[in-house]
Amino acid sequence: MDTSPAGPGPAFRGGEAEGSLAPVERRLRLSMMSGVLALAVLVLAIKAVAWWLTGSRGLFSDAIESVANVVTGGFAVFTAWWAGRPPDASHPYGHGRLEEFSAGFEGLVLFLAGIGIVREALPHLVDPAPLVRLEDGIGLALVAGALNGVVGTALVLRGRRLGAPVLTGEGVHLLSDTLTTAGVVVGLVLVRATGMPWIDTLVALLVGAAILASGVRLLAAAGRRLLDRQEAPLIGRLAAALERRRRPERIEIHLLRARRTGAVVMVDFHLTLPRYWSLERVHEEQHELATELIEELGEPAEILVHPDPCTPALCARCAVEPCPVRAAPATVRETWDPSRLVGHRAPDEPDACLMAQREASRRVSEARAGSRAARK
Repeated sequence: MDTSPAGPGPAFRGGEAEGSLAPVERRLRLSMMSGVLALAVLVLAIKAVAWWLTGSRGLFSDAIESVANVVTGGFAVFTAWWAGRPPDASHPYGHGRLEEFSAGFEGLVLFLAGIGIVREALPHLVDPAPLVRLEDGIGLALVAGALNGVVGTALVLRGRRLGAPVLTGEGVHLLSDTLTTAGVVVGLVLVRATGMPWIDTLVALLVGAAILASGVRLLAAAGRRLLDRQEAPLIGRLAAALERRRRPERIEIHLLRARRTGAVVMVDFHLTLPRYWSLERVHEEQHELATELIEELGEPAEILVHPDPCTPALCARCAVEPCPVRAAPATVRETWDPSRLVGHRAPDEPDACLMAQREASRRVSEARAGSRAARK
């Protein structure tokens, strides 16, 4: 019997064999983003007409946001097409990371639009122009807001279900547009009731500030994902799934890591198994656990399991019976909570594989630095 530990297991992928989204889902994403772009063009036309009829600075700021919607909507259509492509030789992890750039691009466009609106509206706060045909402008704004509200809500719900930041970002953007349109309408109603046109300019400044803040939030969220910041909710879901699928033979899990690449969740962790198992049995256990974890997540994922052999130090935490190599009775059962799974096997027992890789990297780095210094 082969008792040597296995190397890192293959990445197990949900969805198609290529690890990408199913063709139906890819087409759905693309059609949704194309619909968003068409909606953005229609809403922009409605708001532009409303601004042209009334001369309202508030409606002008709302129309500028719709210009941003058209620009980012066009990029989002390209993103939905490109990010859904299967992995290839040049992009073995797939193309989903482009979705993070798309969300960041949208945030940048909103940020710049907000600054432009504030800059344009400030002079009119002191010398506001009279407004005309307010009833027509209010009616058109309400139609535009209703369209954005319905589509934005649908996109947010769909994006969260698919784990697609490009869809969620577009949905949040449209809902933000709906709220700002509502604010503009309230401002126009107040102008009509009071005869004070400066209220409209004040609303335009508030709209610009809101758009700017929305852009900052989207930029920050995209930055966190691009920097692979650990998502606490995702780690919590993974820990709960691993706890539910726990077996005595799955002695211990450590160094759990996860990130998203578009709609695909990338997960890797170290799994401690009995050291007397054969390579074939270790591989079967890796495959089974990875498949179970994808089913628990309920979304496309790639799971990389690194098997580690058990050591005598783990006997107290191991419930495998009968065990031909047990050195001590089982006395402890730890809960697989997130804080436990993301760390090393034990506080005083850093992972040997990881430490060996880091030590090798350190030596290589020192050798390269020495070589550069010698050439100088």
